[in-house]
Amino acid sequence: MRAALSVMAAAAGTALAAVSIFFYYSGLNSYDDIVSAADPALVLFPRLLFIGCAMLAGRRKVPFEDSVRIKSAFAELSDKGDGQFLYYTVFASGLSLFMIITSVGCLLSALAGRVELLAFVFVLSFMPWAYMFVGVRNRIKEKNDGLLADLPSVLSKLTLLISAGIVLRDAWDMTAASSERPLFRIMAETSQKMKNGMSEENAFYWFSKRAGIKEARQLANVLSQNLKKGGNGLAVSLRLLSGEAWAEKKQRAVILGKKAESKLLIPLMIMFAGIIMMIIVPLFAEMG
Repeated sequence: MRAALSVMAAAAGTALAAVSIFFYYSGLNSYDDIVSAADPALVLFPRLLFIGCAMLAGRRKVPFEDSVRIKSAFAELSDKGDGQFLYYTVFASGLSLFMIITSVGCLLSALAGRVELLAFVFVLSFMPWAYMFVGVRNRIKEKNDGLLADLPSVLSKLTLLISAGIVLRDAWDMTAASSERPLFRIMAETSQKMKNGMSEENAFYWFSKRAGIKEARQLANVLSQNLKKGGNGLAVSLRLLSGEAWAEKKQRAVILGKKAESKLLIPLMIMFAGIIMMIIVPLFAEMG
């Protein structure tokens, strides 16, 4: 029975390896533009993308492409509106590595005569997808942390300019031009859209979607409400948002400081354990 299973594993591994090689060379000249445009910070082994791209050829949609969570995550990560392309490359990369890991794992299991390793190989073949999606989540968190770090400065500058009597549109443009930080760049993109004919209300809505953080939506809502209702309350509203943003920034700094302290304790505990072992082991050796 074990011998038969080993033969089946070897046959499956050989077939999968042959299919992988076929798709690699069939996609080698057709998908070079996709491979060269893939983000190496997200995609594992970009040169193997040819396999996944060739296997997905002819499909109208990539699996799970319509998932709301996947759409929102990759749209939030995208800087160029190419969230769908980012997801395509990540999925194709995972598919390529799935084929390679499964084929190699089947062959090694057959050679070792350990067919029970196939279960481990099957789990391992899904790990590249898991690793890349964790990377996507971490990139989104880093992006959001950067935007949140910029928000207090943005609100302070807007508040100062509006309080000085400068109209909203000019205050927005001046604030956007004052820095090259991520949130300021999104503001500059918003300014460009308004110069190209987009209404201010739609531009602020676009800004909130582009930034993708709750605080940006709050700012866009305050600005939109002021456009609709008018009045002199914009500076007051911005001052309140600015105070909240600075308070939250201080709170995040305290939390990060505590996390850094806890990380510093780990090497100290390891050193302490090592010292204890250096003391205890010789004592037990002498007692023996």
